[in-house]
Amino acid sequence: MSDCQPRTNNGKPPQSTTGLASPACNQLLIEGNHVHHCRDGIWSWHTNVDQVSVERAEIRGNLSEQTLVNGIFSYRYARGVVMRHNSARNSGETLIGMMRGAVDSMISDNVAMCGGWYAETMQYPGPSAINVHTVGTGNIVERNFAAFQQDASLRDGNGIIVDFTKYPVQVRNNIVYRNQGSGITITESAGGFVLNNTAGENGVGAADPVNGAGLRIFGAASVDSVVSSNLLQMNANAGLFLNSAGNLKQKY
Repeated sequence: MSDCQPRTNNGKPPQSTTGLASPACNQLLIEGNHVHHCRDGIWSWHTNVDQVSVERAEIRGNLSEQTLVNGIFSYRYARGVVMRHNSARNSGETLIGMMRGAVDSMISDNVAMCGGWYAETMQYPGPSAINVHTVGTGNIVERNFAAFQQDASLRDGNGIIVDFTKYPVQVRNNIVYRNQGSGITITESAGGFVLNNTAGENGVGAADPVNGAGLRIFGAASVDSVVSSNLLQMNANAGLFLNSAGNLKQKY
């Protein structure tokens, strides 16, 4: 396993660098790296806001820890990116995620634990262990273990969040355990599929009465969700919490 720890001249871990960065890449494999003590662990982006940052890439078998912001993250129009069999822990904000236009991408078979220690530094609080935000079509989050997420803002701290997304995201076969917020949250996102997940003992220290559920569906744009065959057990405030959501299709 390669060890990636950027350093400044005086030997201290920097606060504005990335362990592994992939701007505007195609057909990329990132495998077997240990990234730590940097701003972001593994990060893809493009300087132009409407351009593809990474396409047909696989990020697998990596360990990211002690990052100031994110662990493993695809930002800006990622296409066909698979993040699987990674471990991310002890990040300042989010552990694993994709954001802004990602399509046909997957976050699967990862372990995401103990993130969110610097949630108060976020522009918009707060972080979740696995974050899918403003993405496009064809995205899946499956078979992940997301646990012990913190959020000093007390607003989020979820195991998995699908956030401000117009297109359906499949969230299936995940385990979310003892996160400070809700196990799984769908926020202002339409047509989500939440299937066969296990959410237990979430809401540890949750101060917001509308947070701390096994599954929370929130916001007027969160319509036409399908919730089926989930196990929601011993969560602090509710098993399933609906807040201003519409047209929920529940199947048991």
